[in-house]
Amino acid sequence: YGANSGGGSFASSQVPVMTTTYSGAAQGYGVFVRGDRKQDYFNSASNVSTTTLQATGQLKQGTQSITIPPVSENGFVLVGNPYMALLDMEKVMADPENAGVIDNTIHVWDANIDGNEFKQGGYRQVTRTEIGSWTSTGAGTNAQYIESGVAFFVKPSAAGGVLKIKESHKVTTGAPGIQPLSVSQDGPSRLFVNLEVRDTGESRRLVDGVVAFFD
Repeated sequence: YGANSGGGSFASSQVPVMTTTYSGAAQGYGVFVRGDRKQDYFNSASNVSTTTLQATGQLKQGTQSITIPPVSENGFVLVGNPYMALLDMEKVMADPENAGVIDNTIHVWDANIDGNEFKQGGYRQVTRTEIGSWTSTGAGTNAQYIESGVAFFVKPSAAGGVLKIKESHKVTTGAPGIQPLSVSQDGPSRLFVNLEVRDTGESRRLVDGVVAFFD
């Protein structure tokens, strides 16, 4: 799903055609991965197996510039970590070139919290309270570390600007406090059926749906 920047959420009407719409590693999407469909979650919730996600394309190197519109145009903007490395948001925000571009609070997806009745994860609020100091909702440390392949919501400043993510903002040691992926299985099995229509421009819009729970 593509981000509905004005509301800081993902809209089912904004499902991109990834072979033609994807424009760069700094662009973020919401992707739900069910995992191995050969696993029988109905009879055993402990049946888990490794799911491998593969990405191809040109490796992003050097400074990456991301346009952040003013808050009057976009309430939130989804930004992706463009590197194959941990990204330290402390270094990003402390960079003088990024001063006044975004707010000190970001929102990062954590797959290991319940989030809602479906127990599929939820967003955690991560805030830079002062230089070198961060707080976040939920447990864990190093919440300001963003994993490779992960996107996060930022709130633009009144003026917006260009957010620059640099090689020097990478982290070579330490572990992120927020995990975007989870192999846990909890709650009843579910079957979703969605009815979508294709709009002009090859985007799809959800018009109806139903979910069945099995226990």
